[in-house]
Amino acid sequence: YQLATMFTQTDFDGIDRHLRRFESVGYPLGVVALAGGRLLGDPTLARAGGVLVVAGLLAMGTILARRLAAARVPWTPMLSRYALAVPALAVWGVLALPAWLTDPLARSTLLGPAGGHLLTVGVVGFVVLGSLYHVLPFVVWIHRYSDRLGYERVPMIDDLYDDRIASVDLGCLTLGTAGLVTGSMLGLPTGVAAGSGLLLAAGFGLVAINLGLVVARHAPQGFARELLGVALSSESRQ
Repeated sequence: YQLATMFTQTDFDGIDRHLRRFESVGYPLGVVALAGGRLLGDPTLARAGGVLVVAGLLAMGTILARRLAAARVPWTPMLSRYALAVPALAVWGVLALPAWLTDPLARSTLLGPAGGHLLTVGVVGFVVLGSLYHVLPFVVWIHRYSDRLGYERVPMIDDLYDDRIASVDLGCLTLGTAGLVTGSMLGLPTGVAAGSGLLLAAGFGLVAINLGLVVARHAPQGFARELLGVALSSESRQ
């Protein structure tokens, strides 16, 4: 909800507020009911939870789609990946609901249809990668350029990464996800899954290269060691 408004520079309207109000109650209740039904072996409770989960996620997807359509800013890799997550979420919801209604306790329907690839890669994956395309350059920009703002010319946050690499990795990830999901649903030959997996690996690799170049080219000296030290100290405290 925060990122959808912040990075499209738009505000929620009446429909968005109603959908958000429904999701904020229905989705958490759905998660508890679905998990509780599966834990207790109660298909009725699990079905009710599944309906609320799908309805809540579709409500959120509708809000995100509306904010993206009303965006007042230039299109960025983050928004492009969010835009792909929206139809993936809608398709997943349409396919997951009948699967959960038919057999909500089955192991095969734990993450919905197509082995969960549509949810884990098509929805969660694109949201995470889209967020990384903003968060990491933003952190680097704050450490390297924020103190220079107003005193000299500094690059914008979206100037830190390579747009061409971002476009290629988006194509690889989109085609790889589509192939993996289609192959799982239609039972296509294993070669389709292998090719899709290679495309996904290439896409994730290009993302890593692009963001790695951001750190290598723009991060101040010791930035990577500082991040690693913070992560290690946080892990040791846990």
